[in-house]
Amino acid sequence: ERSLARACGPRRGLCNQLDVPTHSHAPACPIADEAVRRGLARIAGVKGGGDGALAAAVALLRQEDGSEICLDAPAEEAWSSAGRLRVGGETVEVLYDPPEVVELASPAFPLVGVPLAPLCRTRRCEVGEVQLRWEAASSAPAEGGPTSQWRPVGSGPSFAPPAGLAGHNLRVVATPPPLPGRSPLETSRELGSVVEPPPRPLLEARLRSLGGGAEGGGGEGGCEFHAAASGK
Repeated sequence: ERSLARACGPRRGLCNQLDVPTHSHAPACPIADEAVRRGLARIAGVKGGGDGALAAAVALLRQEDGSEICLDAPAEEAWSSAGRLRVGGETVEVLYDPPEVVELASPAFPLVGVPLAPLCRTRRCEVGEVQLRWEAASSAPAEGGPTSQWRPVGSGPSFAPPAGLAGHNLRVVATPPPLPGRSPLETSRELGSVVEPPPRPLLEARLRSLGGGAEGGGGEGGCEFHAAASGK
């Protein structure tokens, strides 16, 4: 069921595993005018059950008062007016066709002192509306040790890792503008471990090979921006 094929953070399909992700992303259903009960039945894995069995397994709830949406409503109408999806005892937020970052990548690996500027491709928003947050975590802990936590170390469209982050893992988190009253769909990309730069002559050659500039563009309903790493 494409309605729930994508989720925030680790992208997991609720139709395949019902451990319920943080958010439920519900774009227009493949069959917009079919009764929503059919799509919900596919999501919940209910086959041949009556209305009572379906209602107990899965339901769409309105954002304002939490009331259930009629199972006979057209799928597009039901998803676009829903605020929460209930599956058994779990509920998730429904984001109907929200702004999102569909691609986030870096043209280079992280070097101390060398600015990084990721490629970002969006849908339903402009790249300039996306907020970038840079986070670091220590390398994998020893066996049996505590799991390292990501912590913010910077923000903005580019980031030059300082010497103090050498040996730490680095990632960038992109946050598009949220729908009114809803949580945004964040996308993150791990960039690897920050390393000390090579001797200056080799570094200068490396930076020249990465040199370029910026280019913009995008398809319908979105856009794209790419800035190559640069520095002195």
